[in-house]
Amino acid sequence: MRDAVRKYLIDTAIGVAIAFIACVSQGIFKTESTVDTIRILCDGFFAAAMLLLAAGGLQWTYNGGVMDGLGFSFKMAFSRIRGDFESSHMTFSEYRERREKKSSTPAYLLLAGASHLVIALIFFAIYYGIQ
Repeated sequence: MRDAVRKYLIDTAIGVAIAFIACVSQGIFKTESTVDTIRILCDGFFAAAMLLLAAGGLQWTYNGGVMDGLGFSFKMAFSRIRGDFESSHMTFSEYRERREKKSSTPAYLLLAGASHLVIALIFFAIYYGIQ
């Protein structure tokens, strides 16, 4: 349980850092009205949410085996170029088993992205109510 909370907090902190960078790049400290500040906060958290959700989606598809064939092909091609093909030869099923052992769940990225999306929607509702 503690490991799950730690992974979620790390992904959430990464999202907050992304949102902060997005807000600073849009000039949040130079705004003169509350409406602009709320819009920038909404944009920042939305950008963080989309990046986290996209990373989680990519990890989910990678864990599902979408890139297995391509990864195996590149691994075999490089081993042929290096000349150690015979000593490091493995079958596709061995490659897939080894890759599946190293895979991790994308749930923490998706959950952190969803929580940032909820924050962005809250800021959007406030912005929409003010304007």
